[in-house]
Amino acid sequence: MITDKLLNIDETNQKHKDLVKAGAIEAFDEYFEEAKDKKKILEFVKDQLKCRSPKTKKKATEFLRKWED
Repeated sequence: MITDKLLNIDETNQKHKDLVKAGAIEAFDEYFEEAKDKKKILEFVKDQLKCRSPKTKKKATEFLRKWED
């Protein structure tokens, strides 16, 4: 349920969505090994490589270096 909420940030009225996505990536990093939706998480993180926020791009890059096969 938490994963679904984080993956759907764009569908919220949240301000500063790009920065919130950086936080989502940090959260995913905490439980990625146990996550059931690894494919969806990786797709979400890869999409953030095109994000306007430098912080979010950096978090995405770090996450993918750590977890991508």
